[in-house]
Amino acid sequence: MEHITDADLARLENAVILADEFSEKFSLFRHGFIPPEMRRFQFAAYAVYDVCSMRQREVFMLKLKQHTFKEIGEALGIGTSTAKVHWYRVLRKVSSVLV
Repeated sequence: MEHITDADLARLENAVILADEFSEKFSLFRHGFIPPEMRRFQFAAYAVYDVCSMRQREVFMLKLKQHTFKEIGEALGIGTSTAKVHWYRVLRKVSSVLV
């Protein structure tokens, strides 16, 4: 059985970082190909992202993955009601951009 050396570990960590960067860039490229009539939603998403706090974005992403407010609170180390407040504020920002 071969052991992983420090050099191997550094190369593996670098490969993971490069793979993550590639995946992110490819995702952005792929999502750029949307019909013209749908582009307003893409631009709205950018606008909402820019005005939301990091915590609001975290709650939003977890809620989109079907997590309950209790699960979100536990995952982020906040109360259930605080998670709901963040969700409410994100929804207000989304609705103001899409109107």
